[in-house]
Amino acid sequence: MEDIANKGGYSTILCNGDENPEKELKYLKILKSNQVDGIILTPTGKNSHYINWMIDSGVKIVFLDRLIMGTDCDAVLVDNENGSYKAVKYLIEQGYQNWNNQRLFK
Repeated sequence: MEDIANKGGYSTILCNGDENPEKELKYLKILKSNQVDGIILTPTGKNSHYINWMIDSGVKIVFLDRLIMGTDCDAVLVDNENGSYKAVKYLIEQGYQNWNNQRLFK
């Protein structure tokens, strides 16, 4: 992501909210005050009012891996359940099996 941003003349700032709504809000406020061009956010879901206000004020936000209902923005989502199913199915088809609940051995 950083390489693509740099090619477009943008810099990246990394903020780790640790799934903590208060920390997330603190970083969102910092990013807003620094007038960033956009935010890629894995939201906690607890700051929807502030996020909606940011979007309404022109900040471009893209959610990563989850949505917040009632928030209108783009999102990049992963189907974790289906991906896990396909991975386990593939291992079983290759002859792997659970051995003593520790590892998969062929």
